[in-house]
Amino acid sequence: MQRDLLNDLKIAALAAIASTTDKTLAVDRKGYGTLAFLANIGIEGITLSGTDKIALLLEHADDNGSGAAGTYAAVAAADVVIPEQFASHASIDATVASGVVATFDANAELPAVLGFSYAGSKQWVRLTVDYSGTHGVATPVSAVAMLGTPQFAPVT
Repeated sequence: MQRDLLNDLKIAALAAIASTTDKTLAVDRKGYGTLAFLANIGIEGITLSGTDKIALLLEHADDNGSGAAGTYAAVAAADVVIPEQFASHASIDATVASGVVATFDANAELPAVLGFSYAGSKQWVRLTVDYSGTHGVATPVSAVAMLGTPQFAPVT
């Protein structure tokens, strides 16, 4: 039986919103072998700089609850796959230092759509759009998490 791609994916989304504060999308990988994110950052609401910036932070944990097991930690570079089509974008940080996959600190870097995959082994993964500095005017953001390689398909 032939299926279309959407029957093999589970989608979670951070709805498009103009914001000045951090936004987070947490994803449970249970039952899925792969996870990819697409982040869409619109035209900046402020003049971006080394102080006033937006970063994409990726963290993971064994569970999403409280206590030691639910404590999210920054992913390492080995936990992130950045496809070639996004790797040359000025905002991408291939070293993923402190879990930061991309930093937007210059107006020429936005708007942007960036994609990357999680290659780690933790069950819970969260993407945070992190606003640093002073953001008096909102910047539109959205993100989509796509879980693939389901244990059971089609996905319902």
